[in-house]
Amino acid sequence: MTVINRNISIQRAEKEFLEVFNKLCYSRSAWQVWADVMSAIACSLSNAADRTPQHFEQREKEYTQCIKRLGSVEAPAKILCIITMALEKEPEQDFLGKMYMSLNLSNHWKGQFFTPYSICKMMSQLTVGNADRLIEKQGYISICDPACGAGATLIAAANTIKGSKYNFQNHVLFVGQDIDRIVAQMCYIQLSLLGCAGYICVGNTITDPITGPVLFPQEKEGLELWYMPMFYADVWQYRKMFYLPKSINGTVTAIKTVEKEHFYMFFYFTKRRRGMGSEGFEGNLSKVGEAPSVRREDENGTQDGRTVKYLAEEKLKKEMKAAKDKSFVEPIIGYLLERCREDEELAEDVVQEHKTWQKCFDYIYEQARKQMKGNCAAVRDNVVYEWAEDYYHKDDKVEKTPVVQKAVVSKELTISESSKSGKNRKAMDGQMDIFALMEYRRQYGGFKNIKGSTSSD
Repeated sequence: MTVINRNISIQRAEKEFLEVFNKLCYSRSAWQVWADVMSAIACSLSNAADRTPQHFEQREKEYTQCIKRLGSVEAPAKILCIITMALEKEPEQDFLGKMYMSLNLSNHWKGQFFTPYSICKMMSQLTVGNADRLIEKQGYISICDPACGAGATLIAAANTIKGSKYNFQNHVLFVGQDIDRIVAQMCYIQLSLLGCAGYICVGNTITDPITGPVLFPQEKEGLELWYMPMFYADVWQYRKMFYLPKSINGTVTAIKTVEKEHFYMFFYFTKRRRGMGSEGFEGNLSKVGEAPSVRREDENGTQDGRTVKYLAEEKLKKEMKAAKDKSFVEPIIGYLLERCREDEELAEDVVQEHKTWQKCFDYIYEQARKQMKGNCAAVRDNVVYEWAEDYYHKDDKVEKTPVVQKAVVSKELTISESSKSGKNRKAMDGQMDIFALMEYRRQYGGFKNIKGSTSSD
């Protein structure tokens, strides 16, 4: 078993990397060995999360071939450990890019010259200053580098956004494209190990750029997509569920599109968290549950001088305002607002204290799940609106009974503790490093193991 010192210095990491790598070059060129090592590592990371049949099977086969040419799994595994430790010790660097240039592997025919990390850092500080404002408005942002190389620009952007008030792993999608497959894999490896969410595309950005909605890129002929493991986290899968493409050309996904008709797309995951949208989707939608209590009616049939319709509108607007990503919330609550103005009985149901948008969402999702064939379903918008109205008419009030409070010990993974390697080791709250990601997988099954997978804990 390969053992690497977690307190290894950057200089020592670079030295050990080159020592292990050079031992593999006894009978083959450095470029051939580099290509096999990067491909083996990239396939291993990809198959840990991406279970798309055409991806998994092809990359499993590629991994096996690379390991066979390298002689054993020991050296690639040790190189992966060194890369992981180096990025864990110092995230503010382009480790693989530096090693690539140090070994004189750059391809001058493709004009390869990796921008120094210090320049990338300056560029990121100049361009992502308004990230907080955009995330507040849109729920998430995407950052794209059309000639990503080993990923220095995207790594710098991720490190700069760490200083914002939002967790970049939940609110920033990183997208890169490069014509060189090997350097694109290098970018994929580094961003994956840094816990970024997104994908890297192999292809010519000028003649064959990525197309389609940013959450649903189209993998056309000639393009190859590598999805980072963090992109399969609940927060991004739920965000894809809320997103409704207005028009998608081609057959990149099983999303059903019909001209002049709108559909809501529902995805089902076996480990769906209760209260989807509070923790998993937006991070602070628990405020939605703070519904205004129903006021006592006076003799004129109003509540403290305000009509039931007014109170229903006030409550719904408050719940809609609490949501950050409005793509799913606005149309449904907008419909309910119109109906409350027309139907006083619906308004009376809406203002009930136990009725909340969160419960309404859960009810809608449950109805959609019953119609699913497989793991997704496309439902017309008018049907979803009817489900929302049905929820508020439904009699689901539960009488409150006194309960004995018991102390509950949280079983959730504490990121800062799981990634400690010394007394003063720090981890950013709410942001997973690669060790916490692997520990989470072992304890909670975040990514299901697949028989024959190239990746292991």
